[in-house]
Amino acid sequence: MIKKLFSVDIKSKSYEKFKKNRNKAKRNILIMTLFLFGANAFAWFTYISKIDLNFNAKVIAWDVNFYSDSTEINNIVIDVGEIYPGFGDTLIDSGNLPYKKEVEVGNFGEVNAIFDYSVKKFTILGQQAFVGEYTKDEMAVLMENYYPFTIKMSSTANKLAPGEKLKFAFELFWLYEDGNKYYKLNHLYEYDPSFVYYTYSNNNYEVATVDQSTYPILRDNLYLQKDDADSYFGQKCAEYEAETGKECVSVSVKLNVSQLVE
Repeated sequence: MIKKLFSVDIKSKSYEKFKKNRNKAKRNILIMTLFLFGANAFAWFTYISKIDLNFNAKVIAWDVNFYSDSTEINNIVIDVGEIYPGFGDTLIDSGNLPYKKEVEVGNFGEVNAIFDYSVKKFTILGQQAFVGEYTKDEMAVLMENYYPFTIKMSSTANKLAPGEKLKFAFELFWLYEDGNKYYKLNHLYEYDPSFVYYTYSNNNYEVATVDQSTYPILRDNLYLQKDDADSYFGQKCAEYEAETGKECVSVSVKLNVSQLVE
């Protein structure tokens, strides 16, 4: 009986000792795990703090040039003098060709490009030909149709791939006679009692009663037949050039080439 009790007591003490040792081992393992995790985390952050970053980029060439008569240019101002009715009218004189100025644009870079142009300044008789803001297309219509002489601008393309070229052309001509055409007056026209003025209504041009006193009020709604418009600008341009030594018609054009973003 004593032996049995003694045996139970020994086993109980051994079990308690085992539990203590096992709990201690768990704590040691947990501490070691946390230490290792902390060490690994520190090592990871240390690694990141020392990492090298290399950035490589290729610089693409952008090289666009403008040429006039094979000469490289930075800007172009077109001055046209000695214009008159019949100037550039090939129906009258086969040798009288329209005034034409061409600019060659070359893309010698490595990037696709877009070509565009705009009118910076357009003067007649030293004054702005048009007052107000206009889009490129609106300005093109006005320049071709508003005055008895015609100004046209065009380009052979609007996109330029690397290695390609295009041509921008400026043309001016003054057709001689067209009795069925009329021109609306603006600030460039002064009153001339020798002219017959017209108003426009219901698709008809009708003779208007105008004198020196009423002209300023009626001007913007009056029209001149082409023959009279020809005579007016022919005379005024000759007088202006003789007095100032400057060209009667001056057009400043901006040519723009920009990178094509696709």
